[in-house]
Amino acid sequence: MELETSKPNGNKIPWLLLPEETVQNHSYEDKEIHHLMQLADADDETLDTCALEEKDIYHVMLPEMQSYNKFIHGSGHGWLIVQCISDGTMQMLNPFTNRSFDLPPVSTLPDIIDYQPDNHGNEYTLWDFHDIRSTVDRDKVHRFQVYKVIINSSPEHDIENFMAVVIFGPNQRLAFYKPGNMRWVEFPTRDKEFEDVICFQEKIYAINEEGQLYEFDTKTRAGLKGGIHETRSPSEIPVGPLEPKYLIGCANGSLLMLVRYTVRKSKEDETFKFDIYELKRNRKEWSTLDNLGNYILVIGFNSSEFMCLF
Repeated sequence: MELETSKPNGNKIPWLLLPEETVQNHSYEDKEIHHLMQLADADDETLDTCALEEKDIYHVMLPEMQSYNKFIHGSGHGWLIVQCISDGTMQMLNPFTNRSFDLPPVSTLPDIIDYQPDNHGNEYTLWDFHDIRSTVDRDKVHRFQVYKVIINSSPEHDIENFMAVVIFGPNQRLAFYKPGNMRWVEFPTRDKEFEDVICFQEKIYAINEEGQLYEFDTKTRAGLKGGIHETRSPSEIPVGPLEPKYLIGCANGSLLMLVRYTVRKSKEDETFKFDIYELKRNRKEWSTLDNLGNYILVIGFNSSEFMCLF
């Protein structure tokens, strides 16, 4: 399930992307699920966004995604980040125009040592979870190597400053791509276990599983520079796979960190609580945020939004 933000007619509208089988297996009246974006069959190549505000539910048809061979690893600025499982290629797809933009394939990520596509069953040599050299089959690498991808802008609008960032590998490290690069380039930190990353005010912010904030400047001549932010994580923050963290940038310059508390039930994790922390501009300490006022938080796997209700 993905959250995509686009701006038809100048308004910010969240889009929920659901696999077709998920849509068919749910009763919207019973579950109160509002279907905003669906992977379904269509002949139309582009979407007429002029009529988007006329109804409560809208459909964007993506015939390119009618395959179990595709993963969606992120979205932003009107683009979906799509990976092909069979060959590991990655590209950005604009669902409104059907335009695409290529990103480096999985085989160029920093922890990949070698890729031999003809060596069936042992195609990849890479650094594993314990940073030990291992040989792994192609299908496993293509399914689990990429955690999420974000972009800082649309490549159609600002190709010179465009950047994509990926959380990758079993240790969830950071790498980036800029036009002209042939590979994904590792960040200037070997730290790991990153749970979220965002582009905000011409910088990149990341949060790890311990709630430690990282800041990287994208405008230096030497490339990315930065590392651990001087602000330390809240002392009471939990650590573990059942307490994922999310970062959200606000219009007033503040950063929000949301901690989602889950419990493992059957095959799915059930959410039972959220904690929200705010780091105000030029401050060095997180503060607890108990009231959102007239704002709402929309949390998604690839991106989250802090929006005013009025």
